[in-house]
Amino acid sequence: MKIGILTYHYVPNFGANLQTLSTLEYLKNHGHNPIVINWQPKSVVKSYEGRVPIIQRNKHLEFLKHYIPMTEICISDDDIINEIKRNQIDAIIVGSDVVLRYTSWRSQFKIFQSRMPLRFIKRTYDVVFPNPFWLNFLTKTSELSKLPSALMSVSSMGSKYIEIPLRVKKMMFKQLKQFKFISVRDSWTREMVKAISLNMIDPKITPDPVFGFNQNVKNDCTRNEILNKYNLPEKYLVISFRNNYINTQWIKEFEILSEEANLKCVELAVPEGTLNLPLKHKIDIPLDPIDWYNIIRYSSGYIGQNMHPIVICIHNCVPFYSFDDYGGNTIAKSKNLAFSPSKIFDLLNHTSFTKNCFNVGAESFDRIDKKEILRIIKNFDFKRCKMVSNELEREYNNMMKKLLNRLEIS
Repeated sequence: MKIGILTYHYVPNFGANLQTLSTLEYLKNHGHNPIVINWQPKSVVKSYEGRVPIIQRNKHLEFLKHYIPMTEICISDDDIINEIKRNQIDAIIVGSDVVLRYTSWRSQFKIFQSRMPLRFIKRTYDVVFPNPFWLNFLTKTSELSKLPSALMSVSSMGSKYIEIPLRVKKMMFKQLKQFKFISVRDSWTREMVKAISLNMIDPKITPDPVFGFNQNVKNDCTRNEILNKYNLPEKYLVISFRNNYINTQWIKEFEILSEEANLKCVELAVPEGTLNLPLKHKIDIPLDPIDWYNIIRYSSGYIGQNMHPIVICIHNCVPFYSFDDYGGNTIAKSKNLAFSPSKIFDLLNHTSFTKNCFNVGAESFDRIDKKEILRIIKNFDFKRCKMVSNELEREYNNMMKKLLNRLEIS
């Protein structure tokens, strides 16, 4: 079956690239012919151009050209329709990633502590409704109106779904009913879908595709190759931040403690680059997404902010500690609830690793105990992590089997 994938494949983001590749390779390995629908909304592309240096954006483009079969670039709904027809696509999978985000028009007005406290920042096209992730464009032509589709491990990244106008909710619900299969990546998105559908749709929470990466993707790079290529010490601890939460003195003291524990700290760049932390070892951009994956995979531990490094750590049984800044102050209250606006906390809550997490928005940075973080890394429960990793891989495989079955019987 020729399956089109609609997701954040093109953005200069390591996790987005890897989840796309994992989905593609799973479908190939199970006899299908996948192709990514190359939708690139101009507003989103422009937002990344302002944040990620061109030398790193080029690395992501090289990755796409080498690994990802794609349609021609699509800017509009009509472009997507034409590419679906031209490539004779039989079904569409939307996701994974944060493809169900929604922000209200009020969010465009931002308050800053400056001479211009109130500013208007226009929303990007991917966070308004409708947009192509919802597949409303299929109704534009009778030829595609019955094309089977699925939402796979999708996320809304803590979107304030309570603020969605009733009129928009009704349109969203109508569109959700057109999908043959729906699963979500986190509890928050599950509650959003339930709220939109008046509890008529209660999607299952399923793993991110990167939890199937090792089985799906041929990755022959060895640990020695990574150590030699990046001149890494035998036992290294990855430190990777996109915001400067930790001060110079803190990181210097932490490096001393780590070296006493026979661990060398290495700053690993995010797509925007490094923060130039005062560490002896660092890996800066440009950086290939597969190398980025393997650097974390072969490390003795990871400390940082983003979600996909945590997925990689759990998948490969690598000790980790997360500085979670998703969800803001809401997380402090959400710890007593069944769901949280933080995708990281939600994942760690489901896998019983909440002790490996510090919420930057909910707690004072001064309370972070360097020795406690190192103790958590050194005393990591590998046996339990292996069980969790195996279970998530089973859940991922079961999800993909059900999804494909729904698409094929349609």
